[in-house]
Amino acid sequence: MRYRLRQFSTHALVPFLGLAIGALVFNGKTLGIVFGLGLGIAIQRWWWQRERHRVAQCIQQQNQSVAFIKLAALMAKVDGVVSTAEVAVFKKGISYHPKIKRLVGKLFDRATQRVEDGPQLALEASGLAPTPELLKLLYDIATADGTVHAHQHTLLRQVAKVWGVPDKELQQQLRNWGAHIAGEDILVDAFATLGLAAGATWQEVKTAYKKLIRQLHPDKLRGDDAHPQDIARAEQRLQEVTEAYQQISDNIGKN
Repeated sequence: MRYRLRQFSTHALVPFLGLAIGALVFNGKTLGIVFGLGLGIAIQRWWWQRERHRVAQCIQQQNQSVAFIKLAALMAKVDGVVSTAEVAVFKKGISYHPKIKRLVGKLFDRATQRVEDGPQLALEASGLAPTPELLKLLYDIATADGTVHAHQHTLLRQVAKVWGVPDKELQQQLRNWGAHIAGEDILVDAFATLGLAAGATWQEVKTAYKKLIRQLHPDKLRGDDAHPQDIARAEQRLQEVTEAYQQISDNIGKN
């Protein structure tokens, strides 16, 4: 509101300035006064429209920046532990004015830890900067502590999908960034989630996955009169199993 008032106090005088110029040029004749006033009003409207557009762009960029800060914080938090290395990469990759350092810190601290919030944040941050640069920064945060959690990999794929990056292109980009080491870590975790050793065959993966799905399905547990807390834990475990299966499927293929 303060910004609008300041703009009003500056530009409200433009029509009167036009009136004065018109009167001066046409020696005070009515035609000159009318012409000057009309010109001043036209200039004022043009200026206000230009300012509204500029302010709207600033607000949009601010909202995009806030969303990306939350998204970067989610990438650091989604594995359950925020390392000092991840925070260092975040600070290095995101430039901001020193005066808002405390605000950025609060946004980071209060950001969500739910991987399912990633797509919405990615949508809100769209257009802030070229997509490859934003994805690279998210990847750098994920790999800052040397380990990529399964949820971090899932989040990268979700974000890339929202930003219109095909999964095959993302995987190629990850390889270009040296993600083959991180990919091995991801697969080790994924195999372990299914109760398998790394390098298990695709048939073994399918068998283990189907077995776990049957064991953890909420309807089966309800039929066995399981405790609500046990059902909730099973649902979380079921989500992890599904993500692990998808990661293995995408990386080793369905042979």
